[in-house]
Formats: sequence, C-alpha cells, structure tokens
Amino acid sequence: MASYRALNLQLEKHKTGKPPDLPLEAYEGQYHNTAGTFIIAIAQSGQGLKMTMQDLPLTWYHLRPYNGNTFYWPANRNAEIEQSMWPIPSPSYHKIVFEGNKTHGIDQLTWKHDPNASPE
Repeated sequence: MASYRALNLQLEKHKTGKPPDLPLEAYEGQYHNTAGTFIIAIAQSGQGLKMTMQDLPLTWYHLRPYNGNTFYWPANRNAEIEQSMWPIPSPSYHKIVFEGNKTHGIDQLTWKHDPNASPE
C-alpha cells in the first residue's frame, strides 16, 4: 500500500493543471496497437474520459486531465486488483498521452503499459 501512496504523490507532483488541448469529445474513439490485436475505447465521462480495454466491461479506468493531451488515473491498489488487466505501480502505467493536432484531431494514443518496454 505504501508504494501506491508514493505513486500518487509522484503523479500529483508532476501534474501541471494545464487543461486538455481539445474538447473532451475530440479524444473519443477506438484505438488499437500496430498489430490490431488490442483495442482501447475512449469515451467522454463527466470532466474526464473513460478508457475501456478489449470491450471488457470490468476493465476500465477513469482518466483525468494531467497536462494538455496527457490524462491519468490515480493509483488505487484495491480498484486495480478488481478492474485492471495488469495492476502495475508505475507512474508511466497510469498516464495516457494522446497525439494529433487541432486540424485533424486526435488520431493516436501512447500508453506505457509495461515499464520495461517501449510504449505502444
């Protein structure tokens, strides 16, 4: 539990408060890895976004604004054990970075779901 408290402190320490670059609906959509074998759905939810994995209703995260096009979810060990695919106490695991531009919109996201591998 102590590692999750430290993780939340680290996440909060680096949070800038800069609002999302685009309206929340611009981030909505389905995103997939290069192989097309892993799908992440993003939908607007209140003041943030809801990220669902592989169409699994129990595997989701409520994303909050972190820094512009970066969103995050707070670390919560108990919630992650119940609803997470892989509970990993790493700051990069808890952040989603959206990429695109104001002309063409958001067209990809990056999630470093494995702290020992390159992000996808």
